[in-house]
Amino acid sequence: MATLSIAGQDLTKTVWKFQQDAEEHPQSLDVQMRLFFALMALDGYEQAVKVLANVINIDKKFAEGHYWLGRINYIQERFEVAAPSFLSAVSLAPEWSGAYAELGLCYFRMHKYTEAEKAFLEAFRLSSSTVNYSFQCPTPNFSSSDERWESKVSSLSPANMLHYLGLISFERGLFEKSEEYYLKGIKLDPDFADLHFQLGLVYTRQKKWKLAEEFFLETVQLNTQMAQAHYQLSLLYFKRGKHQEAKQEMDISQRLNKTLEERLDQQVALMRNEDKAPVLSNLGRMNLNDQKYEAAIRDYRKAIWHNPNLAEAHNGLGYAYVLQGKWELALEAQEKALQLNPKMPEAYSGIGMVWFRKAEISGKITDYEESLTAYRKAIVLKVDFPEALANIANINMKLHRFEDAELNYGKLLLLQPENPKIRLALAEVYFQQQKYGLAEVHYHKLLQTDSHLIEPYYRLSTITASQGNLDIAIGHLKSALKIQPDTVQTYYRLGEIYTFQGAFEQAKKSYQQVIALQSSAAYAYDQLAHLYGEKRQLDEALQMSQRAVELEPEEAVYLNTLSWLYYLVGTYSKAEQTIKQALLLDPDNSLYREALTAIKQAQTSGKN
Repeated sequence: MATLSIAGQDLTKTVWKFQQDAEEHPQSLDVQMRLFFALMALDGYEQAVKVLANVINIDKKFAEGHYWLGRINYIQERFEVAAPSFLSAVSLAPEWSGAYAELGLCYFRMHKYTEAEKAFLEAFRLSSSTVNYSFQCPTPNFSSSDERWESKVSSLSPANMLHYLGLISFERGLFEKSEEYYLKGIKLDPDFADLHFQLGLVYTRQKKWKLAEEFFLETVQLNTQMAQAHYQLSLLYFKRGKHQEAKQEMDISQRLNKTLEERLDQQVALMRNEDKAPVLSNLGRMNLNDQKYEAAIRDYRKAIWHNPNLAEAHNGLGYAYVLQGKWELALEAQEKALQLNPKMPEAYSGIGMVWFRKAEISGKITDYEESLTAYRKAIVLKVDFPEALANIANINMKLHRFEDAELNYGKLLLLQPENPKIRLALAEVYFQQQKYGLAEVHYHKLLQTDSHLIEPYYRLSTITASQGNLDIAIGHLKSALKIQPDTVQTYYRLGEIYTFQGAFEQAKKSYQQVIALQSSAAYAYDQLAHLYGEKRQLDEALQMSQRAVELEPEEAVYLNTLSWLYYLVGTYSKAEQTIKQALLLDPDNSLYREALTAIKQAQTSGKN
């Protein structure tokens, strides 16, 4: 029994009891199968096979016995041994869809695709049939004692059968047939991420890039942890010249692959009965990184149960709570971590995060100050603590303490000189302080490293425009458009600069492009109204202005534009009515009052 101890004492006792029952009732199939399932739960495959051999001796026509013999061999990747057992099962129970599916899996793993296809097609036909083999699994409830139990019981759904049929067609290069299977599978199970992923691969092979991107994006929405999908998206974006998106997806793929390796290592450690507390704490950290907060909390709690003095587990638990918005529980966990380890910078950082998150909701300066105090304590204990330094800098930015933020981002950049986010943040601090020369230096360094960043081009366009270098500003915006062609913000900014230059046609085209991308963009209609108005193309101007007011009737600025245009065409009554509407919305606006006075003067002078 020593070899069966890995799953825990209670289950071992259960096996011992079932063994006694089996000895007392050697001819009972139910008793023998209960012992078999208990041994399976403990990974006692060698003994389980012996039990099944006895079961088949009792009743050679017992289809379930052959099925489970095949299943054990399949789990151990002995596919050539497993296949004959499944063949026996389907010959004894020809309406058993699950047995055909298992047979298909064996053939698939043996690369016998013709045989696999026949088996899966029969499995799918039977799964849709009203008459099917009824298999009652007398499995004891081991799910609570062994989480790996589910992996030992195959339960291929009809959608999964179609998935494998699609894979077989894909391997043969029959992409249209593969597509047909996958689409049918998605219709049956829209949340089956693997089907979406495989369909993305099909479209990639067919060079249908847009469709491929669509299904890879659907895949990562359904399963954010699928590294292969992020990798394929990266390749696709690279082919389409979207280098920034490609880099982001590749980074995600690499991180997920690393996390998967770490998770497998921890699971192996648990199975080996190593010190469970640090292992469970590591699993909690991985779930935390994957944004699986409830799972992380369970792992951290288990770790604390095994070792209440593990400060790292309390610290991780605090982070999980704060990310759920449970401030009091988060503070309690971090304070407990500090009790156990008063020199733990991560615990002070966790407290800083609690107050920072609270401040983001409350907007209270006092909450931000509490956060700063905690983060500064973390820095005292660990000078080169990037997370704490970054959050101190971020808080100072929010509080418009730009000099302090500049100092903090500068320190952070020394620690991580290749981090573009830090350099971008430092450049933003300089920009906000109107230290344009220093800001430009960092924006240009960023573009030297990665010419596909958008933000530096926007800021450089603003800086150069403020210096009167309008053509250079336009050049920066056009560079941004090459990276992201359909960006409303960029076209609108171009329209503003062209307007300032007096380049009517270019400005008009820019604003029209904004509207083409965003039909509800009232601000673009208003700008066009001004352009046409300045050119005295008043019919067009009125049309644009009326559309802006129609879209946003409560916006005083647009009503003012419309009033001005009515004034220009001499429709003073409408001009007066419209400007009064604007004044109702913005009664303290002196410009609107001056406009009202001018309209009344025009009316009284007989120009109406």
